[in-house]
Amino acid sequence: MNSKGAKYINIVLGVALLIVFVLALRGLLVSKYTVLELEDIQGAGSNEFAREG
Repeated sequence: MNSKGAKYINIVLGVALLIVFVLALRGLLVSKYTVLELEDIQGAGSNEFAREG
């Protein structure tokens, strides 16, 4: 029982760590891209306002 339980726990922990790692990577990539997009949008908006007046 103990060896099976230990294997199961190790598998669950491994999968959980993988999921957390992947989510963290995706979060970092997404946050980088959204920050760049927001800066581009703000830059375009301010440029448009500057052109208008």
